[in-house]
Amino acid sequence: AVVSTQSTGEQVELHVLVANPAVWRPDSWQAYERGSSISIGFVKAEFLTTLFDLRSLLIQQLRPESLPDQYVYLRTVGRGATVCSSRQERTLRARDFAPPFYAHAEICILSSENMAFQSRYREMLPALASREKHKPKLNGSLN
Repeated sequence: AVVSTQSTGEQVELHVLVANPAVWRPDSWQAYERGSSISIGFVKAEFLTTLFDLRSLLIQQLRPESLPDQYVYLRTVGRGATVCSSRQERTLRARDFAPPFYAHAEICILSSENMAFQSRYREMLPALASREKHKPKLNGSLN
């Protein structure tokens, strides 16, 4: 659901899903059957928030224990979903996962702990994939 806000600009409420690792197909580098994903809640983000910056919002607004220690974002492509690279995490924004680009405002994440050994795709995986790197400091700034 897209909502309008005060002076901060437009925001989007993104439904956050964690994909079942069993749906990941390393041979095609895609996930299928996203219906078996688990909902972990929703986050509010400004339209222009990058996926990189969304990581800290996920920790702030959701139960951190509900997030995998290391994860990648999935983006729907055709009938499946594929991994967003670290470069894409800095260019794709929250608005890219909301209408009119998606039928529903949602984003899916997948644990990347078992992907690291796949050297063919190692450069695609975000180097920042640990939630430890995105925990807010006591004064509210990021590490």
